[in-house]
Amino acid sequence: MFSLGCFPYEMKNKRASTIRSFVNGTLKTFGLALDSEKFVVTNNEPIMTCTFNTDCKRIGCSDHYINKQLQHTFTTKTIDEKLVDCDVAQELFNNAKIMVSNIRRSHKQQNLSKKLILYADTRFYGAYAMLNVFSSIFDELVQILDSKLLTTYSRINDDFLLDICRFLLPFDTVIKALSKRLDEKWELADEHLIAAVLHPNNKHLHKSPHLKECAILLLKQEMFKRHDRFSSTTTSTVAGLPDTLSTTSSTCSSSISSTSVTKFVCLDARDILLMEFRSRSRSRSRSRSRLRSRSRSRSRRQKKFPITHDHA
Repeated sequence: MFSLGCFPYEMKNKRASTIRSFVNGTLKTFGLALDSEKFVVTNNEPIMTCTFNTDCKRIGCSDHYINKQLQHTFTTKTIDEKLVDCDVAQELFNNAKIMVSNIRRSHKQQNLSKKLILYADTRFYGAYAMLNVFSSIFDELVQILDSKLLTTYSRINDDFLLDICRFLLPFDTVIKALSKRLDEKWELADEHLIAAVLHPNNKHLHKSPHLKECAILLLKQEMFKRHDRFSSTTTSTVAGLPDTLSTTSSTCSSSISSTSVTKFVCLDARDILLMEFRSRSRSRSRSRSRLRSRSRSRSRRQKKFPITHDHA
């Protein structure tokens, strides 16, 4: 198994036929094509099942299968016109979700020993994450609740809540084990690191601090490369930046040093880059201004002392 790379999707829409055309076109550039003997691993959303329903064997992601089953357990009333029949668990889940949402919104969780986690559909295994923390500080909640939330609190059976968390624990273990394989098998491209630094929620790279320095330098190199490309007066390269940067943490930590990160440690990556980029642009502007001043000075001297040619 190997990775062909990370390719930007720039098609006009996200219909199944358009996505399939994009995939087929990308594979064609490598001399490859999908057929009945090829396997495709995707998530289990309808758009993906429709995109790869012919001329290949689609395999659903195991993580997504498990996560969807748990999501249906707590948030869905019917599946394929059949009742889910998890009313008791869903009522407990909804009550816990209401309490967590209200406590977080009122900023009362600072008085708790742990920070509450709010359920989100987009977060993998969000139900267990919310209920597990909620269960661990269940007894602490009484001291910060108002009368309305105390009524909701009284409807929650803490023993049943603990049983649900114990039941969900093996699923959490399996999902973490499957997710860990991505770290071992997936090779990060430079584009992944640059995209992470640019994203507002990921710019600090909390999950992968060992790659932060490399990501900053990659983005810095890309910014200066584009600036130099459109500059009409200079083609000089950025001093101190290597031509190519490896995205592996070992290469980054051993061969690259960033004085900017240590100098402005309190700033995030984008602030550092913008400061350096503006500073470099100002220095170039001053250099060009000095050149223009010298040129005007020479021109004035030539006007004062014109050079004549004797044609006689």
